[in-house]
Amino acid sequence: MRVENAVFWEGIWGALLSACVLVAFSFVETPITPKVFESCILICNNSNLLIAILLTALCIGPFNYFGISLTKQESALQRCMICTSRMIVVWSVSLLFGWERFRLLQLIGYVILTYSIFQFNKPEDNRVQNAELNVEE
Repeated sequence: MRVENAVFWEGIWGALLSACVLVAFSFVETPITPKVFESCILICNNSNLLIAILLTALCIGPFNYFGISLTKQESALQRCMICTSRMIVVWSVSLLFGWERFRLLQLIGYVILTYSIFQFNKPEDNRVQNAELNVEE
C-alpha cells in the first residue's frame, strides 16, 4: 500500500470512529460530557474555532504521511520517539503561551513514557543482534 493511501485510510477510519463515538456519547447524561450537536453549533458560529480545527486537521495529515514513510524506511522506534518529542514540543508551547501551568507530574510522566519506549524496544534489538551473531558462526 502506498503511503498516501495509508494516510488517507487512517484519516477516514479515525473520522468515522470519532463520529460514532461522539454520537454514542451524546446520549450519555453526565455533567462533563459535551453534547455533540451543541459542539457543532458552537463550531459553526465561531470562525476562530473552525479555523483552529481545520488547521489541526491539516497538520495531522503531513505528520502521519512522514511518520508512515519513516516507519517504512527506518523503524517504528524512531516514529515513536518523534511522537514522544512532539508531545514535549506541544507541552512547551502551551506553557510558553500560558495556556496551562507547569506540573511536575506531567514531566515525570513524559520521562517514564520515553524510558518505557526505550526499554520496550531494547530487548528486541538485543535478540536481533544475537541472532545475527549466531548466523555468522
